[in-house]
Amino acid sequence: MIKNYLKITFRSLWKSKVFVLINIIGMGLAIGCSIVAYLNFDFNANFDKNQIGMDNIYRINAYRTFREKEQAYGMSPLPLAEAVRENVGDVDDVMRYMPSGGNFKLEDELFNENFTFVDTNFFNFFTFNITTGDASALKDKASILISQRIVEKYFPEGDPMGKTLTHFTDKGPRDYKVAGIFEEQPLNSSFGGVRIITNIENFFDLNASEEDGRYEDNWENWVTTFVRVDNKDRIAAIEERLDANYLEIQNEARIDFKLNNYFLEPFEGMAYRAADDITYGHWLRSSMPPPAVTVPIIMAVLILLIACFNFTNTSMAIASKRLKEIGL
Repeated sequence: MIKNYLKITFRSLWKSKVFVLINIIGMGLAIGCSIVAYLNFDFNANFDKNQIGMDNIYRINAYRTFREKEQAYGMSPLPLAEAVRENVGDVDDVMRYMPSGGNFKLEDELFNENFTFVDTNFFNFFTFNITTGDASALKDKASILISQRIVEKYFPEGDPMGKTLTHFTDKGPRDYKVAGIFEEQPLNSSFGGVRIITNIENFFDLNASEEDGRYEDNWENWVTTFVRVDNKDRIAAIEERLDANYLEIQNEARIDFKLNNYFLEPFEGMAYRAADDITYGHWLRSSMPPPAVTVPIIMAVLILLIACFNFTNTSMAIASKRLKEIGL
């Protein structure tokens, strides 16, 4: 019985093969576009969802007027972090973040990779799954932590722990020991692309100058500074203290880059605001711009409607061949 039904079905379809082919292609394209639009939306909607407990994490930002337009910058003077740590009691913790890059040598192989300098409390701020070793490795300036992608790419057949990577710098080669491995951050993460992490003191050593003194004490230099503030009611007071105590010294150091004021931006939703409002110099990955999310959804809906209308029209055209039968 079922076999006969299938034969009748395929014979009927074959009689109207052009209409059937048009419907299949049209509906297939419409459904495919809808799936792509959903995946695109889901990717953006879950940006930074891998980070846990971000309610009390903030970034010290600044406003600056350039060509009569106020612009937000996601960076702050390098000495500000230490000043806040010592003098602003409402701030519970401070962490500096400095992405960079460099050439590395492993045995006889030379490669270029992202290289990120952070304070030793970096893993207390942000969620990284360390699979081998632990976060205490950051306390050792001669150690680095590498992502699983680095392991798969450069250590496909062996254990990288304890191996030495040589970093080529303007001040000569520096050797680092692999002391930890962490899982790669997802693409929809502010820290996507972080592959190698080490103590920020190494960055200061690489940029030290006898003429300019200690690099980390120079208010002309910039860094991304994160703070943890458990009492949200103190945010306004912290911003006032930053402006009162550290705005003038920054503007005296950089007369070509004067700031209007500091402000604390919550980490939660930061990637969306960076894509929408344009935050300069934040050195983090932003989410997708709003048009890149909404336009595919609108296009998918329109294509789906066209496919439905087309299916209705072709169905009516096929039915018109059987008007006598329908009339009876």
